[in-house]
Amino acid sequence: MIFRNKKLLFLILVIIVAAVFNFTGLGHRPLEDYDEATYASVLQNSFESGDFLSFRHLGENWFEKPPLLFWLTAASVKIFGLNEFALRFPSALFGLITAVLIYLLVLELIKDEKVALVSGIITVLIPPFTMAARNFRMDVPVAAAIIAALYFLIKGWKNPKFLLGILPCVGLGIMFKSVIGLFALPILIIWSAIYGQWKWLKNKYLWIGAVIAVLIAAPWHIHEAIKFGSYFWQNYLGYHILERATQNILGSGITVPYFLWVLWIYAQPLLPLLIFCAIFISASLIKNGLREEYRAPLAAIISALFLFCVFAFAGTKLLTYFTPIYPFLALLFAVVIFLQSPKTRNWLLILVLTISLASAIIEILWSPKLFITNFTYDEMLIGKFLKDNNDSKKIFIFDWPHPNAIRYYSNNPVDILQFNTSQIPTPPFWLVIPTVDLEDNVFLENMKMPFSRQYLTLVYISE
Repeated sequence: MIFRNKKLLFLILVIIVAAVFNFTGLGHRPLEDYDEATYASVLQNSFESGDFLSFRHLGENWFEKPPLLFWLTAASVKIFGLNEFALRFPSALFGLITAVLIYLLVLELIKDEKVALVSGIITVLIPPFTMAARNFRMDVPVAAAIIAALYFLIKGWKNPKFLLGILPCVGLGIMFKSVIGLFALPILIIWSAIYGQWKWLKNKYLWIGAVIAVLIAAPWHIHEAIKFGSYFWQNYLGYHILERATQNILGSGITVPYFLWVLWIYAQPLLPLLIFCAIFISASLIKNGLREEYRAPLAAIISALFLFCVFAFAGTKLLTYFTPIYPFLALLFAVVIFLQSPKTRNWLLILVLTISLASAIIEILWSPKLFITNFTYDEMLIGKFLKDNNDSKKIFIFDWPHPNAIRYYSNNPVDILQFNTSQIPTPPFWLVIPTVDLEDNVFLENMKMPFSRQYLTLVYISE
């Protein structure tokens, strides 16, 4: 009974830590132009049209993402209202769920509640992971689905009934982020190979779960395919999957060295600890062979390496794409720390948790910078002003590549004025322009400027 209560106590501690870092101040920041404002606009359009199956954005069919997170977010909006907190709540909740899953997974693998506690807490204290969870994005929900599939696999090795949950989790992952949900399958193979467990592939519960997975993932895809035909597949898989994998369709400047630099700057002690763990596991395997206690950290390293390579070699790279890697690193760090001698373990554990906690407080709660742009407040304020004060005048934006947040907050169309265009709009109209551009456009000084801040200025161009 004492052991069971200790496990429950540690689980509650993980939940509390995860709740603090995932939900504190969740609605205080404006939506980011990419991708939060886009997703919010898509969802807003669905509320207006009543269609939550076929999404639209800027008057066009929108096939970029599957619907599951939008459905959950719609439910959140029904509960909390249409605001930043409600839009981000489901993703943040999956951040908490992922930490709990890592706790349960490590507890199942290692049978040590202290290791499980540390792994769950470290998951939360990795700033790139929890900051991604605090955004209206699909990356953390799909990571949770992958970890859940792995948890059901490990539980299913001893109790086959748990195998029923594996493929439904894959189906949920597909409904969160398309083919990324399928990445759970090679990870399951990695863990099975390292542990020498293959009987699950023949178990009836696995294949009953396959039927459930099809029922989860197939209906929406069939609906869209019937409604839009090949046009749906060309966009959903052709452009948003195949072309993203082979080309940099977003013009992103993210590179592998930049990703590692971000980890070094914003996620200490992640990189040094990863290097230490890799050296320790490699040396231990060379010296002692594949002993039982090395299987979990080895599987975690290979899983993280697999995911890293997939996203590193993709044509389009975003920092959030790497999000599913972090739970495996948390598992790896916790297990390797507890494989040390008691003396080394104690000081290493104190050092890692102290640095991780300090980094997380700064980068998540106090002065967050990851996936945040300073100009979002200007975009939000301009958008809200236009929503309250625009009387059917057209809105244009010039020399600014981020129109989506202004579109969302204003609930108005926003057209982009191109450089050297011959199609000058006929006044009166609203013009959003970078504040620094006012120096080169002195004629605007005589115009009404109801809003002018550090980054953006709103000008009323009269007749």
